[in-house]
Amino acid sequence: MPCGQQRVSLRKFHPTNRVSGLAGTLTGTHALVNKALATKQPFAQAGLGTWHFRDNNPAGFEARTNELDQFAEPAEHQDEINAFFFTTYLLEYVDHLHIGGDNGTLGGRFPDDYPNKTNPLPATVHIPDIITPIQGRSYPPATDPEFAQKVLGLDNAFALNLTSIIEGVTGTKSPLVVNPTFYGHGFLFNDLALEGTVPYHEGMHAITSPIAGLEGGTGRRRAQGRSSRYVGIHDYRQCVAWRLRGQRAQTPPTLPRSGSQS
Repeated sequence: MPCGQQRVSLRKFHPTNRVSGLAGTLTGTHALVNKALATKQPFAQAGLGTWHFRDNNPAGFEARTNELDQFAEPAEHQDEINAFFFTTYLLEYVDHLHIGGDNGTLGGRFPDDYPNKTNPLPATVHIPDIITPIQGRSYPPATDPEFAQKVLGLDNAFALNLTSIIEGVTGTKSPLVVNPTFYGHGFLFNDLALEGTVPYHEGMHAITSPIAGLEGGTGRRRAQGRSSRYVGIHDYRQCVAWRLRGQRAQTPPTLPRSGSQS
């Protein structure tokens, strides 16, 4: 999160990111991150092999994250590295659940084969508002002074399990589970990939729904509860309060006390 901005060394981070990171694409053992911001600029700091956003240091191509300007560069590239960090952290946990920590006498409780065991989980950040037209609603008129910000700023995140659709179209069994995750750029909210609870939640949707068959209808609602359990590996009260302190939602909400399930 922007407050504090701790320096960390990333695991499973491919050296090719020094080049691909210039355009906002990061690859690793567990994560494949892309940036969809329409106004994105090249991220020169990638060539140094660092993604730092704590200090205003033009010589190091570093700038402090601007929480009042959702289009500020170069700090808008923080979404990619945060999505990479938290997606990787989540997949390491899933690996432990299914392999390292699942060595029971009867063969374990979790299947040894699971989505994203050998292929990275896709995560695309800074998604514009694609939900409004899908839901049959209309964008604000072009005369709205915040038209561009509203159209480009989706206040949501989601995971898509596309395997069954692909198999239905091709008529063949897909060799991989296709389960990308997407994170909105935000209009009322700060960018939704900037803290770990959202990648944890959407990542678990993408990974566990194909295993448990929680896709559509009642299964989808059950998947919401299952995925929300993994927010607990983070301080969600602090994170949610911060994410709602965006440019337009200045007053943080009243949050439930620790332990509440609301």
